[in-house]
Amino acid sequence: MERLVPVVRAMSVFHAVFTAGRMVCRPFQPYLLEGLVLDLPDSMQYLMHDRLAAWNVSPAEAFRIARDRLSETVDQIEPYLKAGTSTPLWWVANDDDYEASRLLIPGWLDAFADRVQGAPVVVVPDRRTVIVGGLENEGHLARLLDLANELFLASPRRLSPVPYTVDGAGGIRVLRLPDDHPLAARVKGAERALGAVEYQYQKEFLDEQHGKEGVDLHVASYKVMRQPDGQEYSLTYWHLGIEALIPRAEKIAMGIPDARQPKGIRTRVLTWDQVMRALGECLSEDPTFQPVRYRTMREPNGNELAALEACLQ
Repeated sequence: MERLVPVVRAMSVFHAVFTAGRMVCRPFQPYLLEGLVLDLPDSMQYLMHDRLAAWNVSPAEAFRIARDRLSETVDQIEPYLKAGTSTPLWWVANDDDYEASRLLIPGWLDAFADRVQGAPVVVVPDRRTVIVGGLENEGHLARLLDLANELFLASPRRLSPVPYTVDGAGGIRVLRLPDDHPLAARVKGAERALGAVEYQYQKEFLDEQHGKEGVDLHVASYKVMRQPDGQEYSLTYWHLGIEALIPRAEKIAMGIPDARQPKGIRTRVLTWDQVMRALGECLSEDPTFQPVRYRTMREPNGNELAALEACLQ
């Protein structure tokens, strides 16, 4: 137990063991999980539920013990001079393989309040890179977003291009900016980009598993679409009449049976909320999957189809 350390990992790392329920992990941020490892002299070993059961320790207690142990670490915080800014950003320079784990320590990010301008903002593009800046300095925030994207794309152990900030309770949350903020679109775009990566990994894993097991179940894609005016949105597809697993996206392209159409299908794009209001009873969130997917449970009845049609008017 004294070797327990919490780690932050992309959900794609845990697809197989999470689905099987073997690994001790829990949701941390959108598309990220908190797991536990044993910090061994020359390696780290992920903790499985059977070992935890042998210790007679609950997952909640194990996470508490691991976070408490990590909080005793003395951090080496240095200016991130590669940022190219006059006032430095800050980064964790410990070089101990648990740099990203600092985000799990209550109050850790908030402690930067006297070093940055405005609320602290952090990016963790990969497991060993943690860079902190301030919300009020627009130039620094833009540089943080640049670094997060560049390092995320370049790293073989990438985590997230998304910026995070303090949540008011000692933890962190995804940064949300007002729609009229100059960087609002870039911040939203970072979360969509992470969603596209994680859902694609998940789809590939599930398609392979279903192929081996002979399961006829469509795993819908998650795409990032760009409009002519430059606006972006996430999109998935639901073809009524086909059993499917649907990712959570901003919009859904609905494939609606229509004998009047050449291919017998009429496709219309609606918002997620519109579809859920009309056909929410036909879908059920499946806790087996991270990131979340909704399983089609039945075909819409006449009233539900009418409600859907009303959304198209």
